[in-house]
Amino acid sequence: MNRTILFLICNLFFLICYVFCTTAADPPVVKVATDPWPPWTEGKTGTPTGGIAVELVEELFSRLDLRTVVTIYPFKRALTRIETGMSDVVLMVGKNEERAGYMLFPTVPIVKEDILIYYPAKWIKFEWHGWEDLKEYEIGTVIGYQYGKAWEDAVRKYQFKTQEVPTDLMNIDKLLSGRVDLILLGQANADSLMKIRPQCRGKLKAAGKPIYRNTLYFGISKKSFLAPRLSDIDRTLLQMQKDGTFEKIMRKPINPSPFE
Repeated sequence: MNRTILFLICNLFFLICYVFCTTAADPPVVKVATDPWPPWTEGKTGTPTGGIAVELVEELFSRLDLRTVVTIYPFKRALTRIETGMSDVVLMVGKNEERAGYMLFPTVPIVKEDILIYYPAKWIKFEWHGWEDLKEYEIGTVIGYQYGKAWEDAVRKYQFKTQEVPTDLMNIDKLLSGRVDLILLGQANADSLMKIRPQCRGKLKAAGKPIYRNTLYFGISKKSFLAPRLSDIDRTLLQMQKDGTFEKIMRKPINPSPFE
């Protein structure tokens, strides 16, 4: 009887040691926050169904032997999670002074994208030449998005009439229903939305002059365990560019199903 008890105790001890050692050896999970922003992130809520940025970030941390969990939030909430350290990485974010206070940016950007003014296709033509040309219009923007310092200065100087919503899709709906006159959209994002929302095709056009050329990065929370590994992240992103991984993923078609 004593031998049996001793045998069980020893086995239990070894089992506890095994579980503890295995758990201790597991690398931390990279918590990635993103917003529904095709072609970079596909899906509406919860876990993305795909997207260029999602594939890139998963490949990035796979090469660093880290597992990722990507979750979709409204963009403003995603930024808050980075600021508080609840998430480690936010996808496709531009630099500005406020964000630099709580996140780090690799030197390797993901993409550069023009932000354009979109208007209803039923208008004969719309072009703008200076900021003062926009002061008579109701303009739709997205909460938390960066449209450049020149835009921010112009909003204050000319008292632009802006309406903020959580997503670009909501802005498109407002534009097509006449609740705003113009909206601001990234060019790649607009092209993708037209593919996944065929009912919108041919119903909006872009002015030729961009309001801003946005350079987008993966932002790293300063409170994340990844902060000391910024140089590793940079080196890996550079490898991915040089070996053709960026180009290969950027060329993949988007999945239209989540928005239909």
